[in-house]
Amino acid sequence: MIVSIAGILGLPGFSIYELFKSFLPVIFSAYWFATTYLFLYLLSPFLNKFIRSMDKFSLLKLILIVTTIWCVLPSVTGLAPEFSNLGWFITLYLIAGFLRLYPMAIFSKSKLNVILSLCSFGLIILNIIIFDLISVRIFSHISDIGHFGAMNNLLILFCSITLFFGFLNARATYNSYINRIAQSTFGVYLIHDNNLLRPLLWEDIFRTRTFLHSDFLVLHAVFAIISVFLVCTLIDQIRIVCFEKPLFTIINRKIDSRNASLSNVDIPQ
Repeated sequence: MIVSIAGILGLPGFSIYELFKSFLPVIFSAYWFATTYLFLYLLSPFLNKFIRSMDKFSLLKLILIVTTIWCVLPSVTGLAPEFSNLGWFITLYLIAGFLRLYPMAIFSKSKLNVILSLCSFGLIILNIIIFDLISVRIFSHISDIGHFGAMNNLLILFCSITLFFGFLNARATYNSYINRIAQSTFGVYLIHDNNLLRPLLWEDIFRTRTFLHSDFLVLHAVFAIISVFLVCTLIDQIRIVCFEKPLFTIINRKIDSRNASLSNVDIPQ
C-alpha cells in the first residue's frame, strides 16, 4: 500500500520493480527485522530440539563461543567476522533458551534488573560522549562510534537482557491506552522504515543532516522521533479501524457460518 501511494504521489524511487517487491517483502528482505524474525520462527522448532539435546555445560560453551565471536570481539574492535542478522538472532535464541532452562537468581528480581538496564544504558551514552570528545580533540573529526549502539554490542546485549527480565517479573496492570499504542508499534516500524519513505522523512522533511552540528540537535531529534511515532501510530490506527477490523469481522462471520453448517451435518455411524 505504501509503495502504491508513493507511486500516486510521484515520490522519487518508485518503480514497477519496487511495486513488485512490495508484494514479496520477505523474499526481497524489504524489512530486515521482519525477514530475520520470520526465518528464526521457522527454525525455532529445530532449535528447541537442539537446545534440549545438549547438557548445560555444552550449551554454555556454545553460547560463550558465538557470543565472543559476534558480540565481544565486535564490541572491542568494531569488526564482526562473518556476522549476519540471522546468526545473531539464533545466538539470542540460544541465550534465551539457556536462561529459561537454567534460571539465574539475579534475573528474578525485577527492580534490580531495571536498575542494571538503566546503568548499562547510561554507560552506552557515556561511551559515545567520551569517544566523541576524544575523536574531535585528538583527530579533529567525529569518529565512527556507531558500534556503541549496534545490536550486537556487549552493553546493548546486557541492557536488553536485564530490561527484558525487569519487565517480565514486574507486576503488570492492564491499560487500554498502552495496549492500543502497542498494537501499532509494528505498523510504525513498517511505515517509517519503508525504503521510499525513509529518505523523505529524514532528508526532506526533518533534514537531520543540517542539525548535525547545531545546538538544537537533541531537541530536533526528540521532536522528530515523537512526531514520526505519533503520526505513524495514527496512520496505523486508521488502517486497523477502516480495513483490519471490518475485514476480520467478515472473515469471522464466514468461519462461524461455516462451522454452524458443518455442525448440522449428520455424520453416518
